Order: sequence, then structure tokens, then C-alpha cells
Amino acid sequence: MMDQEPEESQSKDDQQNVQHIADIIGSWGPYQRKLMFLLIICYWAAPFNNQSLLYYVIKSDLWCEKSTGFRVAIKSDTCSFKDLEKCTAWGHNITRTTVTKEWNLVCENYWQRSLALSAYQMGYLVSGPFIGTISDKFGRKNAIIGCIISEIICSILLFVSSSIEMFTVVRIIHGIGGYGRYLASLVLLVESVGPRIRGRIVVSFDWIWFGGEYLMILVTYFVTNFRHIFLGSAIFQIFCVTIVMPKVNESLRWQLVNGQDERAEKVLREYSVKQGRMDEETFQMKYEALRDNVKSSLRSNKAKETIFTLYRHPTLLKYCCALYVMWFTMAFTLFGLTYTSLDLSGNIFLNNAIFAISGVSALTFMTWKVESFKRRPLVLTLCLATSMCLFSIIPLATSSRDVVPRTVLITVGKFFASSTFLLMYVYSPEVFPTSIRHLGVGTCSTAARIATISAPFVAQLTAKADLRYTFGLFASLGLIGAAVSFVLPETKDKEITDTVEEMIRNTKTDDEKEMIERRKNQP
Repeated sequence: MMDQEPEESQSKDDQQNVQHIADIIGSWGPYQRKLMFLLIICYWAAPFNNQSLLYYVIKSDLWCEKSTGFRVAIKSDTCSFKDLEKCTAWGHNITRTTVTKEWNLVCENYWQRSLALSAYQMGYLVSGPFIGTISDKFGRKNAIIGCIISEIICSILLFVSSSIEMFTVVRIIHGIGGYGRYLASLVLLVESVGPRIRGRIVVSFDWIWFGGEYLMILVTYFVTNFRHIFLGSAIFQIFCVTIVMPKVNESLRWQLVNGQDERAEKVLREYSVKQGRMDEETFQMKYEALRDNVKSSLRSNKAKETIFTLYRHPTLLKYCCALYVMWFTMAFTLFGLTYTSLDLSGNIFLNNAIFAISGVSALTFMTWKVESFKRRPLVLTLCLATSMCLFSIIPLATSSRDVVPRTVLITVGKFFASSTFLLMYVYSPEVFPTSIRHLGVGTCSTAARIATISAPFVAQLTAKADLRYTFGLFASLGLIGAAVSFVLPETKDKEITDTVEEMIRNTKTDDEKEMIERRKNQP
């Protein structure tokens, strides 16, 4: 009898330690590999929907034919339509069918070029909280399907757009679906893999973006009509929503949190008992432990959690504000550097192919090292490195002789900014509990979208001011991001929480916990 007591105690301890579906089906098994493969297929459309427009608003001079028959070049960003009226004929010095050329976004209408670029990011601004609420209420898979359908409809409307006003409005809705699909996919992955490889898997998911970006640059180089890009995207996403998505499973953790126990149990049994990982008896013990642990954490959360939950508790409010600043500063810096390429000399396709190396390098680094460092020190280091690199560009910003070192420094600066931005996609979902995780990350993305909406207008700022001030602004934002990183909690190798109360309890220091216990024990 004495020998059996430790075994019974150990059995109870094992049961209490079943906190994640990875404790039943493994951290990275057939279930997770299949899920990632299917979501990657759907993600291939993202660079085409998002960034391809950059190559169809290319800045080019206008030609003006005088009454004498001579043609002169006119700057498209500083001209006036009154000047063009004096020409016997005028046109664009470009053979591609671009948005700029289609609707004459030049002279006094030049700002609409930047607005067209910002429109997709405006959709991101709305997408975070809107799709986040849908995802948390109706499930990650349903949110992804709904977003892809909206992208298909928008791509068709962009193909047939008859005015810049229609094109811009549809691009906003297109952005809602595009970013909602990405965030729902990201949250689905976070909730499906084990804690120890969670960061690496999330970062690896973004490999498809950079692979797709290079493919997009190549395709847009040869496809000269912007309408054909959107038509091709619609056809591909119809394949995704009809063939790929039916094979994707809903988040098992979301199902347990939302009372769909039987569906979660069926899938867990399929990838554990039927694949020989464990026998039925062990599965039942582990499944019941997982279900009970999830339910017990939810029972302490009687109040309905909405977007206002994010700001109700001082600790959560503090984390939200810090994350919002981090997302804003890094998004503005990263996208601002990207749109600055429109004003650089040389071929825009080649320039951005070079700058994309920074993204690939950042992804390689983060995939390799994201689990080697604590989250908070890594964020601090990357922000400081971004700032130092961009400060170094200031003396070279306006020199025509320093094109090569300036290009190298921009690429390195984008590397550090990209690394920080990738890390925030790993870090932020770990801070928020399951019940409001998508909503929390969605509001973070809203802060980032305010920055990316503003980023295309950096071109107007640079034209009126000086590139040194532009790079100085980017560098200063890196310092701000480094400062607020001290507010955030450390989440590496810690299990994600399910409720706000659990999150707050887990972020208390040992001294705070000891003080609370002493107060409880006082008569």
C-alpha cells in the first residue's frame, strides 16, 4: 500500500499538468504539420493582395508637347493641371497600365496615389477588433473562411473598378479581409502547437510571405496591367475556400473553451489513440484533465469579456498601452522605409528585391534564435539596434556619392525593424489570455495600422523637408520602442493563459504572491 501512494500521487500530478493539447497529441505532430501546410497555401495570396499595388503606382514623369512640336518632361508630383492645359498634348512616360496612369493621379491629384496605398492599411485598422470579435465568438476557422470570401469579392470588384474612388473604398474592405485571415490563422497556430516551439512556428509561418513577395515582384514585373493581378488572386482564393479550407480543423482549445467538447475529443483521439501515441485509458485520463483544467480556469471568469475588458484592469491596461506603442513605432519605421524606396533612384523592382533580403534575413534569424532568448531583452536589443542603424544614415541621407553605404544601412535597419515586428507577432499572443487573445492582438494591429496608413505620406514629408529629418524620425521611434519594452511581462516557455484573472495572477512576482498569502493568513 505504501508503494502505491507515490504512484497515485504521480498520476494526479500528471493529470494536473495536462494544460495544452500538445500534452496529448505532441507539440509538432501530424496534426500541426497538416494545419500549417494548409494555412500556408491560403497565405500565398497575401503579398499579391497587399503589396502588389506598390508596382502599379510607380512614380514617372509626364511628357508635354508644346505648340512648336517639341516635347518636355514635367514632374508628376510638382506639376499643375493649369500647366498641362497649355500643352497641345500630354501623357505618361510609362507603358504599364498603372493606377496612376489609369486615373491621372498627378499634379493636384498626386496625393490620391498615397491614399490608394494607404487604403489597404485602413482596412487593417478595422480588421483587428472586428475580425477578432468574430473569431473569438464563432471560431478561428469560420473567421478565416469569411475573410477569404470577402477577399474574393473585393478582388473581382478591383478588377472591374471604374474610378479611383471605387478602387480606394474596395481596397479598404480588401484589407479587412486580408489581415483578418492572417490574424485568425496566426491565432489558430498559436493555440495548436506546444509552448516550447510556439515562437519558432509563428515566425516560420511568415517564411511564406517573403517567398511570396519575391514571386510577386517577378509576376508584377511581367504583368503590366494592375487589373490582371487582382483577377488572378480571386481565382486562386476560390481554390483555397473550396478545396483547402474544408480540410482545416477548428482550434481545439477554442472548442474546449466554448463548450464544443465532443468535437475536440474526436480530433484529439484521432491524432493520439488511433496513431498509437497512447491507449484509450491514458487518453481518457489526459483528455478529462485537459478539459477540466480549461473549464476550471473559465469558471473563475464569470463576467463577459469584451473589448472593454482590455482596459478594465490596470495591469492589462498597462500591457495594452506598451504593446500599442511597440506596434506603432515598429510598423511606422518598417513601412516608412519601404515606401521611401519609391523616391530612391534606380529600378524599383531591383531596389525592393534588395530590401527584401532584410526581411528574409530577419526571418532566418528569428526562426533560428527566437527561442534562444527571453522575449523582453530581445525586443529591447532589436529596438536599440534599429535606432542606432537609422541614426547612422542621417549624415549620408542627402549625399549622391554615398548611395551604396546608404542602401546597405537601410537594408540593415530594415533587418532589425523586421525582426522586431516578427517578434511582436510571437510576443503579443502570449501576453493575452485565450478568451480575448484574438481581440487583444487585433487591437495591437490597430495601433500598427494607424502607423502604416500614415507611412505612404512620408513621400510628401520628404519632398517638403529633408531625408535627414525622415530618418531621424524613424531612429527616434526605435528609442521609444526600447523604453516601453520594460513594461511588458516575460512570457517565454510559459503556458498561455485562458482568462484575464489567470493572466494577472501569473504575472505577479514571487514577492507579490508571498505578500498576498501573508494578507490572507492574517487574522
